[in-house]
Amino acid sequence: IETPIFDFLVPYQSSSETAPVPDIVQRKMEKYFTCSITNELFFDPVQTPGGHAFEREPLVMSLANNPHCPNTGVPLSADN
Repeated sequence: IETPIFDFLVPYQSSSETAPVPDIVQRKMEKYFTCSITNELFFDPVQTPGGHAFEREPLVMSLANNPHCPNTGVPLSADN
């Protein structure tokens, strides 16, 4: 029997013993999984050479109008 690589991941099951995620933790998590262009959770994220993550299509559209990183203003191209 093969053991899945991520065998430690199990489906979440709600119980009365499970503590809710504190708001501050949820806000910090959303910060890392939210596109700064769309303010929505990632679906098709890409990363710039500077390490910033964006949704692919909004970033490509942004670069067509302004070839700079939306966060830092550093020059970018769709090829980067």
